[in-house]
Amino acid sequence: KGNAALMGFQTISKTAHSLEESIQKVQKDSKNTIEYLDIVMQIEEVKSQLQTVEEISDKLKLHAKGQVSGHDPFDNLKNLVNKIAADENKQVRLDTSGFAPPALNSQKELVDLIISQFIRNAVVHGIESGTVRNAENKDSTGTITIASHTLNNKYKLTIKDDGRGLDLDKIRGEAIQSNRITADKKLSRQQIVGLIFKPGFSTRSERVDENAGRGAGLDLVKSKVKEAGGQISVKFTPGEFTEFTVTFPV
Repeated sequence: KGNAALMGFQTISKTAHSLEESIQKVQKDSKNTIEYLDIVMQIEEVKSQLQTVEEISDKLKLHAKGQVSGHDPFDNLKNLVNKIAADENKQVRLDTSGFAPPALNSQKELVDLIISQFIRNAVVHGIESGTVRNAENKDSTGTITIASHTLNNKYKLTIKDDGRGLDLDKIRGEAIQSNRITADKKLSRQQIVGLIFKPGFSTRSERVDENAGRGAGLDLVKSKVKEAGGQISVKFTPGEFTEFTVTFPV
């Protein structure tokens, strides 16, 4: 779903979102045979849409004669930011001046997944509305900064937003409400932050859409980064910023 949104394929993204909903219903009620049938039909629909995209891509490759002059290689990322920001009624700019993708195609796909999810997370959860930002003496337009470098055979990627930072009380409260922890459970700051990477965890359970609320994104990112032999660290200051750093071998 994240890659579909990144590439601007909104129809595929919406179908994948619907598929996620059906799978979650089956997970809650394994005897729901109607939902099983829906899942099968939705999978076939996604396959058909992807086949169409592949056919179009093949035709474009046949006609392609090099890169278009003046083309911004990060247009897809900027379009994703603009789309989600519009959905959330926010103003957000993307700074990619310090970013370069890794050399290997397989790692490029991983980085695309990481960035698309952290962009979604930043716009939905991190960046405040223009009204709130003005009240806090911030620029009404939030900024997401993506940077990277390779050193000692390791690729380091950072995604930082100048939003509200992580709300530890809200994260802990959601964990209690969803019965992940008891109200008297003592957790360190690091343990509370770690909750956002748990499967199905979201602090926006009141509104679920294709941008957020299902708690599947950060869990997937953590899993893929671990498979690549990497790690994720989080830094934040309430009211100022959140920064995710992903490091993996190249």
